[in-house]
Amino acid sequence: LIHGLKGPVSGLQAVMRSGNQEAAANYAEQMQSLIQEATDLLSDQSAQANYELTASELAELIQKRHTAIAEAAGIKIRVRADRFVQIDSHRGSLLCLIINNLVCNAIEASQPGKSVEVTLSPLGEDLQVSVADEGSGIPNEVRSRLFTPGCSGRAGGTGLGLTISRLLSRQIGATLELITTGKNGTVFRVTMPLKSQLQ
Repeated sequence: LIHGLKGPVSGLQAVMRSGNQEAAANYAEQMQSLIQEATDLLSDQSAQANYELTASELAELIQKRHTAIAEAAGIKIRVRADRFVQIDSHRGSLLCLIINNLVCNAIEASQPGKSVEVTLSPLGEDLQVSVADEGSGIPNEVRSRLFTPGCSGRAGGTGLGLTISRLLSRQIGATLELITTGKNGTVFRVTMPLKSQLQ
């Protein structure tokens, strides 16, 4: 939550100085969404609530969460779920946090007019989630330390987002990998078993 709030808080400070009220409202909405998501997740855990989420519902959450942010940056975002699959709500919520970080990174890596695409698709006993951007790629010197705390490819970055995302992936029995990166863009993929390994 703290890592996720860092970007919106910085953005809000900048736009408040410029007097751009619409952008300020977008950043405030993003912050509120992050806090609500963390609160919901903690509430579900404390109440031991567990229910099924479909890939389509996750896709809708991701699309809703990032559309305003992407539009403000001049980026198109497309989120699609290939087929009907279900996962439990706890793992789905953590998966959503991972995807949110990857999408925010993808938007920041993209120039206006470009696209970010998120695809949720089943593959055997797994759910694969790909996040693809059309940015200029990750620098060579960063790739080997990509999931190391403090390693960031952008100015002002903390280098914690991908580290936290990989730790969250392990919590749900998933893997987070860099699939490809270069001058035509970058693709990250999360592969998660549809059934919890703890069951």
